[in-house]
Amino acid sequence: MPVETTKQQTNGHAHAFVAEQLVELYAPDEAGAWLYSRNRLLAGQRPADLIGKGDVDPVLQVVALLKDGAYA
Repeated sequence: MPVETTKQQTNGHAHAFVAEQLVELYAPDEAGAWLYSRNRLLAGQRPADLIGKGDVDPVLQVVALLKDGAYA
């Protein structure tokens, strides 16, 4: 299996995991909007872009803050 395919699969799994976490907070369409909107807690970056680069940890940290009610 080519390395690029493996990276795409890993990013896809990370994206799915974050989406699962978000649907605990938002309706599915709102969760999708959150993933593809710029986020000030991520220095203006889009969560989906970070996940696509393999940088999922900052996104998960923001989701954890949201789940804890820090930015409700």
